[in-house]
Amino acid sequence: MQSFKNINWYLRVRRARLNDLRKTEPFIDGSLGVIYHTCGNKRCKCARGNKHRGYYLTSKEKGKTKTQYVPVGMYEAVKRWTIEYRALKRLMREIADIQRMILKRYVKERGRKAVWQNK
Repeated sequence: MQSFKNINWYLRVRRARLNDLRKTEPFIDGSLGVIYHTCGNKRCKCARGNKHRGYYLTSKEKGKTKTQYVPVGMYEAVKRWTIEYRALKRLMREIADIQRMILKRYVKERGRKAVWQNK
């Protein structure tokens, strides 16, 4: 048995998703990466193969890839920000899909010439 979802159901779901948007934490677009490097000191452990680890954030800006250094102390925070950004994108995609369904159901339920009352 197929469950029938009317326009009011989609409006309630949309309202809930929009409330989820209000709960968004800080976010940043991009991907975290790790780079291993030597510091140049001949007596350092990195000169014997145990290289230093560094972090960077890559993102697109006007079609070009930009790389930004991430201090070690900020790595965990920046990681959470990138995860939050991906979750935000998923949520916005879901809201857009719901909007499409509202548009589709509106035509079926209320007709082509009915006036939309913003809810």
